[in-house]
Formats: sequence, structure tokens, C-alpha cells
Amino acid sequence: MEIITRPSAMGKSLRMLKKDRGDAILETVKWILHSEAVLGSGTGSGNQNLTFFRSSSGTNDRQTNLKTDGQLAKPNEFFLYGITVFCPNGADVADIANLFNFGVLRFKISGKEYVNARLHYVPPGGGIQGYGYADSVGSPTTRDFVTNGVPLPNTYYNVSVMKKPLHIVDQESFEASIDVIGGGDFNTAMPVTYGLHGILARPTV
Repeated sequence: MEIITRPSAMGKSLRMLKKDRGDAILETVKWILHSEAVLGSGTGSGNQNLTFFRSSSGTNDRQTNLKTDGQLAKPNEFFLYGITVFCPNGADVADIANLFNFGVLRFKISGKEYVNARLHYVPPGGGIQGYGYADSVGSPTTRDFVTNGVPLPNTYYNVSVMKKPLHIVDQESFEASIDVIGGGDFNTAMPVTYGLHGILARPTV
């Protein structure tokens, strides 16, 4: 694949990708691919698997902005730099703690595993300070407090190697999941969003 630059109609340069195997010219834009899955609750919910980007049909852009299950439609490509996990504001504090204490983050491309890490290694979705959660019951000395991830200076869990991103080509399968292993039962069902941060190469027209 050849990277080229050409002037746009506005007189600015557009960074393009010229695909070696065809005539498609792709523009590159910063992009976050996201997908939402619902964490189950009740008896036995301390062990469960959440899969993302697998059921795009019938969903809206809030639930996912990937329109083809588990892969990019031709001729789109994606250069993945990092991963985030977000739990909604107002979620149950104990459930947030349970997820991050017992969750394992996984990511595969074409069946090959590139990420297998404890979920609490993922930086918080709210940046270095993160989103804080505190319950509203009990005395100040017994209140629970939990953050969505560890306070790292990165804005995402970095998957690039020597500053080079993971490259996902069109129609190549990828798998994103979170496994909760050995946790306690969750109190309420909770949506969880998995974000892939990177650069999307898409057709110019």
C-alpha cells in the first residue's frame, strides 16, 4: 500500500492511501469504532463473556458504528492504536468494581490474539482523572469509590508496537471481547462500550 498526498479543492493537502491491489483511493480520518454489549445480572453473572462488533444488523450509531459484523466492509481499512472501555455514568458502583476487578480484555485479528490483559490495566475513558463513582449510602468512611480504569497518562490501552498500529484490512475478521472470570453476581444489567481508537481509511466518494 502506497501513501500519497494530493491537493484538495480547498487548497489543502489530503493524506491518501493508494491500494496496491486495486485502483481505490482512500482518505484517512481519525476514527473511533465502538460497540455496546449488555452485562447480565443475577445468579451466576460473575462468570460471563461479552462480545462486541458481532451484531450490527438492526442497531443504531449509539450501539455501534460498524455496519458489517466482525469486519470492515470493502475497501475500508483501519489502523488501530488503542482500546478503551466505558461504563455509563450513574452505573452501580459495586458492578463497576466487579467488572474491572474480574474482567479480562481480549482482542484478536484473524484468530490471532493481540490483547489479553486484566481490564483494570485499561486507562479510564475520562482521561487521566477518569470518571469517579461513589455510592450514596453509608457513612463517609464506608462509602465505596471506584474509577473506570487506572490513572495512566494515555487516553487508551496502547496496542501499537514501536509506534506502528495494528492494521485491519477490509473483510478481515476481528474479535473484541471481555470475559468476567470469578466475580460476584452483578446487581443490575449494565451496558458496556468497547472502543477501538485509530485511523479509518475510507473511499473518497
